[in-house]
Amino acid sequence: MGAIGQTVRADLALRTLANILNDSLSDILPAERIQIGQSASKHPIPRLPVPYIFLEPLSLPAMDGTFTDEAATIIPLEYGEAEIMAATVGREYKIRVNTLPVKYTAGGGDSVSDIRDALIAGVTALGEDVTPSIIDASTLRVTPNTTGALYTFETPTSETRLVITNTDETFPTIVEYKIGRRRFTLRVNAYSDPAETVFGGAHALVARAYNALDAKDSLLTLRDYRFAMRPISDPVNLSGIKANESGKEQRASFDMLIDVSALAVYDASAIETVEVTVNILGAEASPITFTTP
Repeated sequence: MGAIGQTVRADLALRTLANILNDSLSDILPAERIQIGQSASKHPIPRLPVPYIFLEPLSLPAMDGTFTDEAATIIPLEYGEAEIMAATVGREYKIRVNTLPVKYTAGGGDSVSDIRDALIAGVTALGEDVTPSIIDASTLRVTPNTTGALYTFETPTSETRLVITNTDETFPTIVEYKIGRRRFTLRVNAYSDPAETVFGGAHALVARAYNALDAKDSLLTLRDYRFAMRPISDPVNLSGIKANESGKEQRASFDMLIDVSALAVYDASAIETVEVTVNILGAEASPITFTTP
């Protein structure tokens, strides 16, 4: 039987990398100057003003039917709810949806409803096959869109209280989760004006991006999302090559290997009958067989 749902978290990995670069390069690049391509492409369309960074997936992973890392048969959740206990400035509020973290740090003037709304936005940004919604002023609910799409829901800190994670215990749906890993190559491109000297041009910009993505805090963030990455080339200055239309802009790039989790959900058919044979040792009687309805 084919999968009833499947996910490769490549898009989430790309957005996470873009967010890391946004935070690390905010002194020289506004957020809209860091763009993600959906497939291999020389430039984002429409072309951005320089300087900018373009994350270019050279290949995107797809489900290929092989899931060798992990498998489990469980009862999926019908929904999960979390309540924001109080609004405290500077406090981090966190929930986990399908093991993925959603975090928000409260700012001045934030109410519990503001924190609730920020967590709802974070759940939506994960790209999982679930829908977050408002229950009341301090409570949010996460509901799967398809059977098996929500398999864990947690509130790992005291600031967010787990209200309920509901399962139908009278006649549960049973699904099998199979987890694997997928890899793809990402090219990080930097472009700048040919006369740029303040920040050293595209090569200096891409070197900063390289150091930001290879930093310990970045690697810990990726691990939190169950991603991994490693550089497979050093920053290279491409400004002089003909294909880059030398003289119109500076360009530099480097490549990274990205490893992401992939999940498939299969319907696990219920066991209708069980046959048990009892053979009493030392007895001459024939074995006794019981069959459940």
